[in-house]
Amino acid sequence: MKLWPLWLGLAFTAVFAVLYYGGWVTAAAAFVVALMVAPLLYVLIVVLFFNDVRQRPPD
Repeated sequence: MKLWPLWLGLAFTAVFAVLYYGGWVTAAAAFVVALMVAPLLYVLIVVLFFNDVRQRPPD
């Protein structure tokens, strides 16, 4: 399980928040939100798209 897309997304979110709002508080808040949401999205995508294929009974 490669986590580099997750960390890349978090980094871009934090940088965007700093540039757009110009505040470290906002950047920290965005980082925390991304940290909570990204794993949930990752798990959701894995469950929806890959769990189906793995648990399909043989014909």
